[in-house]
Amino acid sequence: MADVDPDSIPFIPPADIVLTKPNDGKPTTAFHDWITSLWSWMKVNVTDLTTKVTTLTNSLGDTEATVEEHSQALTDGTGAYGSFITSINTKSNNATASGEIYFAAKSAPTGSAAAYGIYLTAGDYYTGLEMLATSGGGSAIGLTASQFMFTDSGTAQQVFGYSGGVFYFQVPIVIQSGTSGARQVITNENTKIYDSSNVLRVAIGVNI
Repeated sequence: MADVDPDSIPFIPPADIVLTKPNDGKPTTAFHDWITSLWSWMKVNVTDLTTKVTTLTNSLGDTEATVEEHSQALTDGTGAYGSFITSINTKSNNATASGEIYFAAKSAPTGSAAAYGIYLTAGDYYTGLEMLATSGGGSAIGLTASQFMFTDSGTAQQVFGYSGGVFYFQVPIVIQSGTSGARQVITNENTKIYDSSNVLRVAIGVNI
């Protein structure tokens, strides 16, 4: 949390300063200037107080580990923004590894958006996952990795994978353009094409 310097707080007007004009009751120039300076100070320092940073660092010789958390919540007359970021960095001689998790959201009259991401790096290799939703552009999920594996939690069998530019399926597959009417159905045994009346018109393969 940012420190607030008490000496930066605008002075309190002395008791002998006239605060309002006797003829119409409106604020005097001195009182108006003080209110303006107080409001400006509050805007700056309230923004600072909504930002929090926590850092843990440990080092010994050529090794170092750092964990940092950064959270922020901001609002003004036009929108709101919030974020939470956790990052980890380690180093031992010339070996490095790092990771970051972030979660952010913003809302404004022009639109809103929310994002979540994970990034991991070890030496020259990295992987990441990002999810994004915007009020004006839909949503998206992005995954970056040199290999990908999906395992069935019930059988512990790897059912799908990607490596070296090749996709692998370790279970029977079914690809279909629909469940009824005109459609094409492709399995690991055959290919079938149906017309709009669900009549099989073309069949290629085995066990037809």
